[in-house]
Amino acid sequence: LTAVVLGLFVVAQLVALTGAGERLVEQAGLTPSEYARSGFFQLCWATALILALLGLIRGLAHPEAVRARPVRVLAAVVPLLALGLVAVSLRRLALYDDAFGLTMLRLSVTVAASWMGVVLCLISARNAGLRADRQWVLGAAATAALALVLVADVANPEAFVVRHNVARAERGATFDGAYLATLSDDAVPAVGAELRGLEDPELASALTPALRCDDDQTGAAALNIGAARAISERLARCPNGPAS
Repeated sequence: LTAVVLGLFVVAQLVALTGAGERLVEQAGLTPSEYARSGFFQLCWATALILALLGLIRGLAHPEAVRARPVRVLAAVVPLLALGLVAVSLRRLALYDDAFGLTMLRLSVTVAASWMGVVLCLISARNAGLRADRQWVLGAAATAALALVLVADVANPEAFVVRHNVARAERGATFDGAYLATLSDDAVPAVGAELRGLEDPELASALTPALRCDDDQTGAAALNIGAARAISERLARCPNGPAS
């Protein structure tokens, strides 16, 4: 029954990708951003409920029933169909980004949704028979989460947000410089790099406050690489240098 419901959901989402789906959203009186916001967390809850259902069935069913081939096939198909929930979540986040730009919260939610997709794939593989005699899914899911955290530490997501939003603005989208000014020192080198390459004086003026020239860290708070790089960038870009 779950497989049938999710299959119908996938069909509905394929319709939503067409012009007919766009007309239905417009007829409902929703903007793309409202459509994105109204459905994302419901989809996350639906994915969590499906995972709980699969766990409950596996815990309550007789071992012989769980090992039966039709049951194993269905137990592998349901998580794969549930990937449609993750795909729709990511698509709705993309709509929200198109309307308002990227924030750290939206980027974090995107990463979390992607991790949820990885977990569904792991559960599908286990249910299909991959090392089904061992409890390895929880450890693999935790390892994937840790890997994403480590990648985020190295990749500097705040710098990515700056570059992404500036690129949107150069294509004519609205630009929220005030939000970028709320980011930490990790974003400042990216702000400086973008300012050096900008030819639009209005955009450069809107981006400059994100340098936060009067906001240098002092004492123990300055004893990290991000703060040191931010100070160096402010020395180069701020009219009067960084605040002492």
